[in-house]
Amino acid sequence: DLVGGLTLRANRTLDAPAEFSSILDFESGGQAKITGVWTREGALDAKMKLDALDLSPLAHLAGPETQISGLATGEVELRATADRKLERLATKLRISSARLISDAVDVSGNFDLVASLEGEGPIQLEAGLDLSDGGRVDIEGTSTREGVLDVRATIESFDLAIVKPFLPDQVAELAGL
Repeated sequence: DLVGGLTLRANRTLDAPAEFSSILDFESGGQAKITGVWTREGALDAKMKLDALDLSPLAHLAGPETQISGLATGEVELRATADRKLERLATKLRISSARLISDAVDVSGNFDLVASLEGEGPIQLEAGLDLSDGGRVDIEGTSTREGVLDVRATIESFDLAIVKPFLPDQVAELAGL
């Protein structure tokens, strides 16, 4: 769980939207600064700036058999309607010292992600992973909100055995760089 100190300031006059800003200093390390506007009806327009946020306390969200760690730095912007419909999402994040451990998968390195969503359109993705073992993976493409991916990956010096758990035929052997 994320535990730490919170500083919150809000300003609202009569029928005007509430302006807010908050600073979250986490005990596990890192900080989040959130600013935005929230209308009386519930529409939200917010920006969050992360500075070296330790992801370890969030590992339980990935499942009981999965471990994640790393320090997230970057920005997230979102706009939602009063009925909580996401209108816009834009993120630019870097996770330094990232690590994912799950069953046969153990990867680490620095992970960069740029993602955006406008209206009902697909999520635009650009991601790069500089692996600790010297490999590199770059991904570019789109995803639907349901998780259907249409991406192009460029792989350099990547141990293909890492992807074996994601293949439908677990009997197949896959290895190589």
